[in-house]
Amino acid sequence: MRRHITYANVAATLALVFSMTGGALAAKHYLIESTKQVSPKVLKKLRGAAGRRGVTGPAGGAGATGAGATGAVGATGAVGNEGPRGPSAGLQAYADQPGGIGEHLTVMGRLAVPGGNYLVTAKLVILNTLATPATARCLLGNDETEDADSSQATVVASGALVGYATISLESTAALAAPAHWQVRCGANIEIGAEQLKIQAIQVASRSNLPA
Repeated sequence: MRRHITYANVAATLALVFSMTGGALAAKHYLIESTKQVSPKVLKKLRGAAGRRGVTGPAGGAGATGAGATGAVGATGAVGNEGPRGPSAGLQAYADQPGGIGEHLTVMGRLAVPGGNYLVTAKLVILNTLATPATARCLLGNDETEDADSSQATVVASGALVGYATISLESTAALAAPAHWQVRCGANIEIGAEQLKIQAIQVASRSNLPA
């Protein structure tokens, strides 16, 4: 039985063709090529849970030195002022032959010092050429305060030998201004003296208490 082409058949065929062509065009038009084409809400639902953190990789090698040039050396600073002298200073005066010792107290030697706190020592050798015993008394003091020390010794010659004795003295004082430490001596008869030394050490502080 032969079929005849009718208007209905032609219309149905054209409709089928157009529907297929339109679907293909739509598929091509709505092809997703990037996540930017998808709603963030949809992506959030599609995203899976984060995996565990991976093992830390080995440290990278040291980078190359930068290209910056080394800066010039700065200028030398100015020399600072000299600081004050420390509290310690040693001073000495000496006399190999300070002179004879008589009945009256005589200054045998002096040591000039600036103001400050001092520990002072002195030594003197007395000698007697006579058979008569000689007793000498010496004092160590200063011309600013009453701090002083005294000592005495008796010496007598023995035959042709000259008699010797050493007198040692010690004192301490705080001097508000420059002053002199001095040794004065006297004896019952005229005798000689030698090897006088007066030594003073300036200190930061001192004490002078009953022993």
